[in-house]
Amino acid sequence: MDTQQLASFTLHLTTTNNELERSFLLKEEVKRRGIKLPFEAGNLESVYSWIKSL
Repeated sequence: MDTQQLASFTLHLTTTNNELERSFLLKEEVKRRGIKLPFEAGNLESVYSWIKSL
């Protein structure tokens, strides 16, 4: 893991003003890193379904 990239991402995440910006940053980071989520990001029904399955 590149610590400089992580520091930059952390700075951007902490300086955002609202949840919409944070959501966008997180979505882009997940996409950039190729992270497979067990639910569809941004889809509450998908998230609730995944939580119920735990």
